[in-house]
Amino acid sequence: MQLIAVIAILFLISAWMLIRFSRKKTTASMKIQKRTVLLDSSQREFKKRLVDAVKGDFEVLPRVHLADLVSLKFKADDKASRLLQQKIAASSVDFVLLDALNGRIACVVQFDKEQDTEQANLLTTTCQQANLALLHFSKETALDSAQLKKKVLSALEPTIQFDDDSETDAVKVYLEPVANKAEHERKIVLENS
Repeated sequence: MQLIAVIAILFLISAWMLIRFSRKKTTASMKIQKRTVLLDSSQREFKKRLVDAVKGDFEVLPRVHLADLVSLKFKADDKASRLLQQKIAASSVDFVLLDALNGRIACVVQFDKEQDTEQANLLTTTCQQANLALLHFSKETALDSAQLKKKVLSALEPTIQFDDDSETDAVKVYLEPVANKAEHERKIVLENS
């Protein structure tokens, strides 16, 4: 009986050692190198135009993790939520515009990405649920800085435009959203175009 107990203990110890040493040997060996550039040439050119377009109003940050832009709340035991959290943590966006005055996230900008992929759908869904503006630009529609500024501002600033028959008297009204609940005023800017 004692012999069987000793053999069982030796077997368990050898199995434990075998598992422990096999784990160390199966770790992946990979070569890790630094990337030479963060943005390719078309992304750098687009970033220059975007920075020029929003200069003074917004800061442009490249390659931001999607998880840094949203906060997630879910039940710890929900496997689907954990999987979604992992996907969001592994995702990044091309550019983020921050309000230059207060540092608030204004919008996400994707440049030259396919919009029908699982990654793009995840980004779109996440931004929609977080009420975060998402703008898409492509290489084919090479916009200059003025056109970029117009697109960005029209997407971010709610505009009411009263048009009458004569274009010369058009009035645009820009409503600036209330920053927090303590503020009870809205800044209204009238422009005559």
